[in-house]
Amino acid sequence: MTLWRIVARRLQRRLPPAHRDSTIGDLAEDYRRRRTTRGRLAANWWLLREAHSLVSAYRTATTDRRASAIATRVMLASDFRHALRRLQARPAPALVSAALLAVGVGLSTTMFSVVDALLLRPAPFENADRLVSQGQWRPLTTAVLSAWSETNLFEDVEAAAITPLQDEPVTHAVSGAWVTVGMLDMLGVRPIYGRTFLPSDAASGTSDAILISETLWRSSFGRDPAVLGSRVKIGGSSGVIVGVVPGTFRFPAPTTAAWRVMTPASPPASAMAPRLYARLKPGVPVLTAEARVGAIARELDRLPRSYAPDSNPPLTSLDTSAVAQTTRRGLWLLFGGVGLVFVVLCTNVSSLALAGFSTRRRELGVCSALGAGRGRLMREAAIEHGLVGVAGAVAGLVLAHNLTGAIPQLFVGKTLNPIDIDVRALLAASMLGLGATVISGMVPVWFGTRADALESIRATRQVGTETRTVRTASRALIVAQIALACSLLIGSTLLVRSFVNLVYADRGLDFAGITHVRVTGLRTAFSSVEANGLGVRSIGESVGAWPETASFAMSQEIPPVSGGGGGTVTMGTLAIDSDGYRVSPTFFDVYRIPILRGRTFSADDAEGDVVIGERLAKLLWPGEDPLGRTFRIGNTPLRRVIGLAGEITLPTTEATVDLPEFYEPIHRDVGTINISLRCRGSCPDPATIDERIRAIHTALIAKLHMPENDYLVELRLPRAVAEVAAVFAAVAVLTVACGLFSVLTAAVGRRRREFGIRTALGASPGDMFRIVIRDGFALIGAGVVGGLLGGWLTARALASFQYGVSAVDPVTWTTVVTILAVTALVSAWRPALQAMRVDPVKLLKEE
Repeated sequence: MTLWRIVARRLQRRLPPAHRDSTIGDLAEDYRRRRTTRGRLAANWWLLREAHSLVSAYRTATTDRRASAIATRVMLASDFRHALRRLQARPAPALVSAALLAVGVGLSTTMFSVVDALLLRPAPFENADRLVSQGQWRPLTTAVLSAWSETNLFEDVEAAAITPLQDEPVTHAVSGAWVTVGMLDMLGVRPIYGRTFLPSDAASGTSDAILISETLWRSSFGRDPAVLGSRVKIGGSSGVIVGVVPGTFRFPAPTTAAWRVMTPASPPASAMAPRLYARLKPGVPVLTAEARVGAIARELDRLPRSYAPDSNPPLTSLDTSAVAQTTRRGLWLLFGGVGLVFVVLCTNVSSLALAGFSTRRRELGVCSALGAGRGRLMREAAIEHGLVGVAGAVAGLVLAHNLTGAIPQLFVGKTLNPIDIDVRALLAASMLGLGATVISGMVPVWFGTRADALESIRATRQVGTETRTVRTASRALIVAQIALACSLLIGSTLLVRSFVNLVYADRGLDFAGITHVRVTGLRTAFSSVEANGLGVRSIGESVGAWPETASFAMSQEIPPVSGGGGGTVTMGTLAIDSDGYRVSPTFFDVYRIPILRGRTFSADDAEGDVVIGERLAKLLWPGEDPLGRTFRIGNTPLRRVIGLAGEITLPTTEATVDLPEFYEPIHRDVGTINISLRCRGSCPDPATIDERIRAIHTALIAKLHMPENDYLVELRLPRAVAEVAAVFAAVAVLTVACGLFSVLTAAVGRRRREFGIRTALGASPGDMFRIVIRDGFALIGAGVVGGLLGGWLTARALASFQYGVSAVDPVTWTTVVTILAVTALVSAWRPALQAMRVDPVKLLKEE
């Protein structure tokens, strides 16, 4: 057995691990059997021969595998060098293809970053799924925080309030926030420089400590390390900077860049209404916490008088964004538009690559004749196209990084997440780059390398140098590209026309020349209902006596959205949501709203007399006289119609925003009143107006208000969608022009012999020009026909964003066809000129 141990040890060292144990086991069994049947000497001799054979076989297999691996690496290196040489020999097509892929990857990655930040990514805080918030109608108090904390429903309870932040050295519009001392710790924020707030910062009730964001530190302080300990004026008062937090931290608003300590004992006067923020304990339902804090609000008299007794203020999840449903639809719409642009660009790259393979047909034929198989040709072509794809993906990532800095504020201002190129965006860019390379390279690599050596070499000496398969594939790619571009053009034109219609739509009232003043603090100045009514009257008398006043009106609401003045109009089984405006009798004259029937308000009117708009009258009493009829607002007493006013409208694509309206007299108990003032010449400046209002009562505060901004808010999303869609359409049209120009130029180059023969047989240069132009228009026409269905589907998908246009709008379709016709003419012009200049004599000399 000594020989067996020696052989076994050798086999243990030489055989591969995967087969070692089984091979040695089988060999041992055979060795024992031979010792029994053949004798010990014969068995030993057999064992030595078998062991040598096994070791030799493994050595040969290992050598073969190594040689094969080396040969494979050498072959791939050779293919890589050949691909680089081909790209260096023809750099222009490669650069154009890489640029087109870069645009596609860049736009798609940017749009993914926006959608990911606003709709997909969770809030960037610890246990964000358990964070909830609730707005407050009264100033923050210690009792409220204590009551929430003692419910045993929350792990942490903090508060925050937004404040303006436009003092020096801040040079751009951002916002600040007042927060309770534990807010940043609750959200898991750690400083990158300095410290966050300490309990001692809030111990005295006031604090000078200020935290700033890294973004503000960089833009306004130049990342100066000496910023710590420096005193600056932020949020209306000075303070000392104690720390810098990461620029990715945005709270409570996406534009927040500085934070100060707020204490319930001394709430800041410059802050907006506070919100309470809390983290639910694991397993606590939101509805349970909502009911408990609702009971607390009632116990502490924290709710407004008009709040329904059987409902609780909602606890809102701390979402990453405050994105309305229309904005969500707009985002997905733009995401789909980017997808179309991406496919258009990939199709263009594919057609360019296929045209390039067609011009290299003789080269491929020679390679095939010299022994290169189709697999080798496909591998080299794939490597060549892969290099272009990698260059396009890298350039696209750089483009996306720059584009994310130009995202419209409409989207940036609605998410607590930064819109940037993070790991998720890098992964998306990588996948897009791979997808673009595969999509744009699959067709040309497959068809371009299908070359018979003898046929390819002969074809270069004949009139037509392009096979029917390649010609069909290249034409099909161009037609598909034009069809997709046609769909984008139709959608973009509809969106642009809708935006123009929204801008110039008739609002039904005249804001021009009106100064709007909002007076607050009436309930503080006039505590009783009777005193409040007298106070409103005294304000009106004072404004009417101003020497600059030509006319004025007072109202609790100002169009276009009434806010709390509206309600659900009920009459029988009808229930109609409406806007309600509580106004003085002169409101209609100041805003030049016509009274179509009946009259406005007077001092003798009974409680419940109202003026209604045309739309509400048509909904309640179609084809009938509304005067004298009655209806209810919820469970309130009956309203009686005394007048019919012209309809005022809020031009918007959101059907639930523009509601029918009614008007009623100003209530006797108001906290805020709006003054709409038309002046003789110029109106008083804001300081003078505030001084005059304070002369009535020192608790009153007067500020200028811009209701025009409410109309502009409704235009932000249509404007952003129309602008981005127009950019997509422009990219698609330029891509179509580039692709059509390349295809026609390559076709003219291949058909030079044909054009020379036609010229020699008597055809004029004009005939050559018309042939090429006709080819261009034929491709555009086929693409438009293919794009009709896509355009109609696109128009249907955009129905919720259309205003004053329809899917079959003739102006839109005429515009699209005209743009594509001009594109065909421009793209085919130079190739047509080249066809005109073909000289048959020169061609014969070349032969």
